[in-house]
Amino acid sequence: MVVDEDGLVTYANRSFGETLGLTPKVILGERVDSLFTEWPDSSKLQRTATDGSLLDLTGCLADGEEVPLSCSVRAIENGKTQFVVFLRERNSLRGENVHDAVPDIFYAFDMDGSLFEWNDRLSAVTGYDDAELASMTPLDFVPPDDREMIANAIDKVLEGEQIETRQSALVTKMGEHIPYEFNASRLTDSEGTLVGYVGTGRNIAEREAAKRALRESERMRATLISNLPGMAYRCANEPDWPMEFVSEGSHELTGYDPDQIESGTVSWGDDVIHSEDRKRVWEEVQDALAEKESFELTYRIRTADGETRWVWEQGRGVYEDRVDATEGADVMNGADGSSMRANDLVALEGFISDVTDQRETEQALRREKEQFQSLVQGVEEYAIFMLDPKGIVQSWNTGAEQVKGYEREEIVGEHFSTFYTDEDVASGVPEQNLADAVEHGSTEDKGWRVRTDGSLFWRTSLSQHSELKKGTPRICEGDSRHD
Repeated sequence: MVVDEDGLVTYANRSFGETLGLTPKVILGERVDSLFTEWPDSSKLQRTATDGSLLDLTGCLADGEEVPLSCSVRAIENGKTQFVVFLRERNSLRGENVHDAVPDIFYAFDMDGSLFEWNDRLSAVTGYDDAELASMTPLDFVPPDDREMIANAIDKVLEGEQIETRQSALVTKMGEHIPYEFNASRLTDSEGTLVGYVGTGRNIAEREAAKRALRESERMRATLISNLPGMAYRCANEPDWPMEFVSEGSHELTGYDPDQIESGTVSWGDDVIHSEDRKRVWEEVQDALAEKESFELTYRIRTADGETRWVWEQGRGVYEDRVDATEGADVMNGADGSSMRANDLVALEGFISDVTDQRETEQALRREKEQFQSLVQGVEEYAIFMLDPKGIVQSWNTGAEQVKGYEREEIVGEHFSTFYTDEDVASGVPEQNLADAVEHGSTEDKGWRVRTDGSLFWRTSLSQHSELKKGTPRICEGDSRHD
């Protein structure tokens, strides 16, 4: 802050206001001794400014509490003496020269735009020595493209009482452009005469880098979501699933635009999820949330044009994880001010994709398998049964019961080598027949086989390899006997 000889505050930046819990506008024009329990007189301030020592003060906070502070002082001589006061919490600057420790640059310009006061930080950051700084104007520190903006901000400061803040680059002697946030306020003498303006500048390079990183992260996320064949979402855990966010994929999936779903014009629970599946979807999601597990389910939806489609959804609960929220402790939700507890469910997030084609294929394969089994079960003249890739019997028709003598219950789940003679088993004939069927699609074999009662019969067998379901090969084997 800046204090004149009469003890009136003529400038205060945001950091000073935050220290005392006040805004700069409230502080301007106030007597400085009303802000501290005890304020040093002008002679003591002058001595402190000369020797660079620190003063211990006690600040009066807006809520009536007191805070121990340390300050250093610089004197500004521009017709009348004013004091620039740098404040920090006590002990944070012990053993340091405050002008070297303050991270912000400080500057004071007269009405002609000449720099007549600054801290060492300005020289350290820009690379200019004191003689060079004394000859510079405000516009010498910013890029040409920003000079009109800065000049207009200075005019506003000189014309009014408000503090003006602008972002630009601070141009160093070596030509480096450092992102900075500048502020300025009118500087008056004890009689209220305008003598110039003072301000501070803060390096915001890290803040700007963080903003860029966030924007890039959001861009990458948006690109990823837009390329996914489906719809990403965030919604509340309520039966109608009100959506806070849905991706552009919603239109292709449902026929509805994102804004229709996000606004509630179209309800995901009432308008999109098939009426016969709503109860099951709710119950399965709640069961998963009760265990704090992710959920995965398949259900039907009704699109904008009335078509029924099958979708697959995978999602999870999002829980309150604020660092200042201990488990079971109330915290304020920044979004709406409502009270929340750590680990409370905030929302659901997930992804939904169209699996109609896959579902229809599975249903067609299931029907095909059922029809096949129905067909072969009625055949009595031939033994027809199905093996899995390892040779385990999976199905058994009436003809197989008559030819081989085994009931369905006693043979399903057994290895088909049961039907072979001991000599053939020892020679690896069953495994070879199975391998030939897989490799060549089918194989024909003649030989002696064993019934359940131990008797032998001669048979001709045709083994056919097929895939009733993708990735799951089956061997269909048919026997005809020759007694």
